[in-house]
Amino acid sequence: MLLAQIIVNGLLIGGLYGLMALGMALVWGVLNIVIWRTARSSCSALRHLLSVHLAGIDPFAALPVAMLIMFAFGT
Repeated sequence: MLLAQIIVNGLLIGGLYGLMALGMALVWGVLNIVIWRTARSSCSALRHLLSVHLAGIDPFAALPVAMLIMFAFGT
């Protein structure tokens, strides 16, 4: 059962990374520019998920705090 959960989690995280890369590649290929605001937002979201995972906190409970921190730093 644990192996199935690990496989599903790996596929979901890989799909998330793939969607972010696909979106950035599409924008870059069509417009020949990189929208850094979108890249920073994606990196901020990944930092939030990583930090709550390492701290063992519920991601939805930590979301308002993360939003305030991202607003304060402008990311």
